[in-house]
Amino acid sequence: MSSNSSSNVQENHRARLSQNTRFLSPCNAVLNDYLSNNIQRANDTLEKIQAEATSDGLVIHFHVSPWPLVISQQRVSDLRHLVKTLPDIVVGVLKNYFRSSEEFCEFFASSPDIYKLLTKVNLRSDQLLCRYDVLYNNNELKLLELNVGTNVGGWELDWLHTDTLKAVASVPGLSAKSIVYRPVIPSMINAVAQAVKALDKHRYKGNILFRTATMSATGRMRTAQLLQSHYCSSPSYEKGRIFVACDLDDLKFSSSRQVYYQGQEMDAVLLLDDQMSSEVYMMLNEAYVSGNILFPDSCIHDLIGNKLLMGLLHDPRAREFMDERQTEYIERHLPWSAPAHNETVLWNKREYSPRDLLTENQDAFVLKGAKSWQGRQVFIGKHTHRDKWTDLIRDACTESRWIVQEFCPSDPIYGTDSESRIHEILPVFAGFGCGKSYGGSVARGLPIEADKGVVNLSQGAGVYVLLEDSFIIHKENDQLSPF
Repeated sequence: MSSNSSSNVQENHRARLSQNTRFLSPCNAVLNDYLSNNIQRANDTLEKIQAEATSDGLVIHFHVSPWPLVISQQRVSDLRHLVKTLPDIVVGVLKNYFRSSEEFCEFFASSPDIYKLLTKVNLRSDQLLCRYDVLYNNNELKLLELNVGTNVGGWELDWLHTDTLKAVASVPGLSAKSIVYRPVIPSMINAVAQAVKALDKHRYKGNILFRTATMSATGRMRTAQLLQSHYCSSPSYEKGRIFVACDLDDLKFSSSRQVYYQGQEMDAVLLLDDQMSSEVYMMLNEAYVSGNILFPDSCIHDLIGNKLLMGLLHDPRAREFMDERQTEYIERHLPWSAPAHNETVLWNKREYSPRDLLTENQDAFVLKGAKSWQGRQVFIGKHTHRDKWTDLIRDACTESRWIVQEFCPSDPIYGTDSESRIHEILPVFAGFGCGKSYGGSVARGLPIEADKGVVNLSQGAGVYVLLEDSFIIHKENDQLSPF
């Protein structure tokens, strides 16, 4: 390649990075330009903030970048539409697709007891707590996976955004703009308050129990106070207390499946961990199915977070339970997926066995564990040695715990590292859905030179506070936080 050709390639690459960065928000370009030309001043600003920081400041940010990523209201609209649209689709398909217990058990490698609960429960899309992991591929939003439950991770940035806002306020080109942080925890508590109220129980108490495995008494008290303040601020709040518990010895169940903690009836139970006996967990599931509690960590919600459901949404028979707009949304925004243990799959209008599809088109696909966390069972064909890929195909195609997903690389952008230096990163965004309301996002970014296909902390990705570049409130329960 000639020097001119090489120069043109590099110039086109830089132009693409700049365009992708501005696509998220023009504020990112302003921030990056400032950091590139004022590195010492930027570091002086951070040193001042760190010197003033308390225990919730930059000194404990670990992998959190001191500078944010910013998204425009157009990108917020993308996330808002996803959170509003997908819950109805997944609930409709999960409730209606399976024609028998045998079909359900074979698909999920599950038990008839779970299927029985599924057929009895009043599963409501406005009761879901979700984290949607998304990226932009050629400037098109793509949902990589759906994580469901209370303990999905990322909400802790609610405590870490204050110093990021201070840092951004020091940038001349941004200080006059309305750049805000959308807190996740108030959105989550408000969704829980709405769902608890919607239970329409005869003995409504409004009491909510958060269960965590390890936390000091002081930590539990402070956490309960923080959550209670958000609870009391919710437009749906009528009465009730927040409880934070480690010990479940005080958890009791009545013969009618009412749930009591410390002698008081609970209307919701949320799990910040899953360390409890299977007996207690199943009793909580039965209380939920009976309509006595909100339980967003139930075994039914666990099915929604199972990656196999991504494959089910692309199944031709699942289209019977979607309208035309929902079908179009799935095709456009969810990468094609299918259970790897299917006998045949239809891809690009051609029928394959999954084994042949993955063997012939290794670079085009990803293999994911049905219940994988933190990228531990995510294998990108393009970044996997051929021999290992062959072994993975053999195992995945004979077990009911893997999906095949079309590979969608993230559009690269410019981002910052912990020393305020600009470099190329591959971003993935985690958007929170509280019921069917958008509740904020966080981001992670992997340096492009470390790209192995999986943008995760275990692969060296950093975490970014995500800010929004205008102050617009669309609904009463959409809470933004101005500086």
